[in-house]
Amino acid sequence: MSSPTADPAARFHAAVPPGLDPEAIQRRQHLRNQWRRHSFLIHSLRRILPAVGISLMLVLLVWGAASTLFWRLGAAHPSADMPIRMLRPNFQGRDEKGKPYLLSADSAVRDDVDSARVTLEAPVFTLGSPEQGETHVRALHGIYREDTRILNLTGQVHLDDSTGNRFVTEHAVVDLQKNNVDGELHIEGQGPLGRIAASSYAVRDGGAHVFFTGQVKARIEQHGAAGGAKPASAKR
Repeated sequence: MSSPTADPAARFHAAVPPGLDPEAIQRRQHLRNQWRRHSFLIHSLRRILPAVGISLMLVLLVWGAASTLFWRLGAAHPSADMPIRMLRPNFQGRDEKGKPYLLSADSAVRDDVDSARVTLEAPVFTLGSPEQGETHVRALHGIYREDTRILNLTGQVHLDDSTGNRFVTEHAVVDLQKNNVDGELHIEGQGPLGRIAASSYAVRDGGAHVFFTGQVKARIEQHGAAGGAKPASAKR
């Protein structure tokens, strides 16, 4: 009986049928070696391919978790170069006399260097309440400082109050704390008493007192005057 540890060459020679020439024996040995290499390759791939698949799945899971973490960190700590934009912001408060006011806009961008400076698009400043009478100041653009509560308005500034006065100018500085409006550019408008135009103006106490200075032109209209009196014109 042969031993399991016998020489492989001896087993090979024993398996070779008798009568074969050396060339046939060599060819058969070459085919046997090829089969062994092919079998070893298949056996190795059966082990390697599942390991590669598992590794790829782990890489994808780690990448997904890392991407989510980076996105959350970026949302919590935005870049200093990215401005903070607010849509439909509202700034509410009261002036020094306790009158409520509301400052709103279509959008607002906070300055990334000076956090107290806010740039507004289509700002609207409303003072008072519907019961007590409201004063509205609106414009195309505005810059609001939260530390001083000063609102600087430019571009088609409209000033309207509850008594019927309507004025238009290109610039206005609104002091939200003192409830004053000042402007150094041409202003014109009309109200219950008639029409007026001036080079500069000052509004105090939310419209209770209005002062016009510099090339003031006024036209007083007395509606329903007795005897059909004509409107009086005044210039200064």
